[in-house]
Amino acid sequence: MNIFTLTFLIFLIAVFLVYRLIDARYRYIWLLVSCMAYYAYMCPGGIFVLLYIIAVSYLTARLMMRKNRTLYFVTGLTAVIAPLIIFKAIGLFFESKLEVVGSSFFILVAAGYIIDVYRGVSEAEKNPARYALFISFFPTISSGPIERSTGLLKQIRNDGPFDEELARKGINRILRGLFMKCLIADRAGTIVNAAYGNIEGSSGLTLLLAALLYSIQLYADFAGYSNIAIGIGNLFGFEIAENFRQPFFATDTTEFWRRWHITLGGWFKEYFFYPLLRTPVHSFVQKMLTGVFGHGDDTRKAKKRAKKVSTYIAMFALWFTVGMWHGISLNYLIGPGLLQWVYIILEETFSDPFGKLWQKLKVDSEGKVIKCLRRIRTFLLFSAAMVFFRSASVTSALTVFKRIFTNPDLAGTIANRAFPGPMSLWRFVLLLAEIIILFAYDTLKERGGSLSDMLAKRSRITVWCFYLLICIVIITGLIYNSGSDPSTFIYARF
Repeated sequence: MNIFTLTFLIFLIAVFLVYRLIDARYRYIWLLVSCMAYYAYMCPGGIFVLLYIIAVSYLTARLMMRKNRTLYFVTGLTAVIAPLIIFKAIGLFFESKLEVVGSSFFILVAAGYIIDVYRGVSEAEKNPARYALFISFFPTISSGPIERSTGLLKQIRNDGPFDEELARKGINRILRGLFMKCLIADRAGTIVNAAYGNIEGSSGLTLLLAALLYSIQLYADFAGYSNIAIGIGNLFGFEIAENFRQPFFATDTTEFWRRWHITLGGWFKEYFFYPLLRTPVHSFVQKMLTGVFGHGDDTRKAKKRAKKVSTYIAMFALWFTVGMWHGISLNYLIGPGLLQWVYIILEETFSDPFGKLWQKLKVDSEGKVIKCLRRIRTFLLFSAAMVFFRSASVTSALTVFKRIFTNPDLAGTIANRAFPGPMSLWRFVLLLAEIIILFAYDTLKERGGSLSDMLAKRSRITVWCFYLLICIVIITGLIYNSGSDPSTFIYARF
């Protein structure tokens, strides 16, 4: 059941109306039934996997309240994570992979819950229905955001009154998500898909445009979905975790990943990277490196260098795992994985030398010009990595880079009217205008402003007229949006 179908719209309205009408004590039961029906309709075979994950993680948390909690923890966590590894491995060894929609997301939610209960961060949920709703909540199940037990589950436990203000903000988020997805991501996708579908026949200029546009398409598509999911959650009275925070304002790769797919990065740092730094293996590696770097009596400097290198080794494991989470494929391992690790190391390595250079040149390293250049650099590095992510293989990605640098063919591309690809020039100008609107809004948020706060100061009639105008813009854009498929989200395949 895709969110762009009439079926989903009817489903959402029906679920919401019944949710408003019934007693607050029974709303979670109605939502659970709706979520299970939604997932069973969307992925009939996957419903058994979902029920398995819910049952195993729920029982594991309950059993950990007794003796032998470590044994239950290890066994239960392994049983929950194993299906995810199996699904990824099937895609590696067989042409037709097993499709379990959202498994990469709801399995991480369940695993995080088990770890939280084991650590004492969260109590084991006694009510199986409330817990099942936490795992299967339909707005977030297919592509996140990846929720924590301290967030969504805690809210599900509280049967509060309907929050009209939160619902209004939810409508705002849904419309914003539709704007990003339908008018930017799908329109940009027509150029990107055409270029990557015919790499050898596309000029370097067209491929460069496609590479840059894909970063924007991916942002508008994924953040658009997250906005819709958060907005639907708001309609039902839940505050869903933020997944994006103006990522293209980041001045380096480390900051970028604090702003991009925030819940995934937070999950891997909290449950994988930080525990890895506390393991005996990491301590052993650090001691070994201290001995390697030790010179004379300068053990302090050796320890500092060993700590940094051992952390880089742990970061390698982190980014390797992040790449494999996207899929057991070399292009996923490189693009959203190890290439990010390389970027971070290079940026940290050259941070001090560049800082000294700016001092000598008497240039303010925190000034607007330098910050702008850093943001452009970060965007270009991310776009280069996403060439691997978008390409069918590493070979295809390398071909894209080769043609960009060796066959730009600027004159020929313009003369043959091959720019900007299959899209007419006026549609391309319209796309650029929509991208400018998106970044103007992100600029407003980056400076601490909020469209919701601005609308809150206006009359109800003005607010609804604004929403109506946005709906008209989105519908008009869909009518004139040629060659794109608004029915699929990029991250839905993970």
